[in-house]
Amino acid sequence: MFRLVEKKNNNYLILDTDNGVVDELNYFQILEYLEHGIEIEGCIKSTKGYHFEIDNSDYHKIFKGYKFRIYPTVKQREYFTQCFGCCRLLWNSMLADKIDYYNTYGKNLAVYVTDYKKRYPFLNEVDSLALANELQDLNKAYKNFFRDKSVGFPKFKSKKNNYRSFSTNNQKGTVKFIDNKWLKIPKNKKIGLIRCHQSQEIKGIVKTVTISQVPSGKYYVSCNVEIWYQTLPKTKNMIGLDLGIKDLVIPSYGESYENPKTIRNYEKQLAKLQR
Repeated sequence: MFRLVEKKNNNYLILDTDNGVVDELNYFQILEYLEHGIEIEGCIKSTKGYHFEIDNSDYHKIFKGYKFRIYPTVKQREYFTQCFGCCRLLWNSMLADKIDYYNTYGKNLAVYVTDYKKRYPFLNEVDSLALANELQDLNKAYKNFFRDKSVGFPKFKSKKNNYRSFSTNNQKGTVKFIDNKWLKIPKNKKIGLIRCHQSQEIKGIVKTVTISQVPSGKYYVSCNVEIWYQTLPKTKNMIGLDLGIKDLVIPSYGESYENPKTIRNYEKQLAKLQR
């Protein structure tokens, strides 16, 4: 049995009541233990997450987005182009069939990805989850339109659109960031690991990722990560903020924050890029 006995700085002291050993853990490590079924006295499960009695803090899950630059090889770029095209074809085909069916029978047509794989066998060469996400997004767009006409009717996707993307899901480790410089996605055996500039550590579970190509030709990966978040207590305290030039901001409690002068630091680089 474990017990939450003390908060030390931003960490917690956990007592193992069986052998008397005390470990110092952060809240994320404690929550991981709780999620794996380990009971800790002083940590109460709530409807949204967990409540720590020792400091009256609450933790619940939220989704946080990350975006990193990726550098695919020629083979990987060819695969991405194939995925972009297949997802666009599937979307347009499903939307056209739905429109025709509604105009003929006045009802919504239920479509399935497997039917289009029979019509277009090359759809089997790309990630099936990317195709399933296209179906999910189309159904969501349809429901939103009939719920509120102001959102607009789903539109066909143009091949001339310079922004292209597809999304896939993480299922049992099919999506993984490795050593802050590699990205693994489904169909990994076909295209290999993708070189990635991971500029910050991801603390949480990656749920979905979107591979995109912007008009400049650069590639990016955007990921939706499930993380633990502490609900901050409501207080009646107030502070004043004085925005300045020499100092970025000076709060009423006196501590000043230096102005990073971002524009001045990048003026030469900006002038060079604008030539």
